[in-house]
Amino acid sequence: MSNILVISPKTHLAAAVASMVFTSQRLSTVPELREAMSAWVQTFSVEGEQGPYQEDTEALGVYLRRVVLDEGDMSKAQSVLDWLIYVVRDWPFPTDHIRAAWQDAMSFLKAEAQQAVRERGLAPLELG
Repeated sequence: MSNILVISPKTHLAAAVASMVFTSQRLSTVPELREAMSAWVQTFSVEGEQGPYQEDTEALGVYLRRVVLDEGDMSKAQSVLDWLIYVVRDWPFPTDHIRAAWQDAMSFLKAEAQQAVRERGLAPLELG
């Protein structure tokens, strides 16, 4: 069972729109999110693992949709996805099965983000 990904709104008194936070550590900045994405890939890519848990991937998809739709921060969503694409592309996975599981997760996450962008009526994100 995974406890890595938890999504909750973080209220800023001065902000009209809530900033989304990610994981139980309440991450919300791009550097924090990049570090979390790297740790996620590392943790679930060792020998004996099967890649990312489906519920974690779905939770990240929900988070990215909320960043786009609620926070309106396409740059943040783009940055998180670009970083994750980079990490997954260059990671030394121990098996092809784990690599394929991460590639499937990336396809899902890209689709979720692109759907949210379409719902906002914006041009698609440029994703690798």
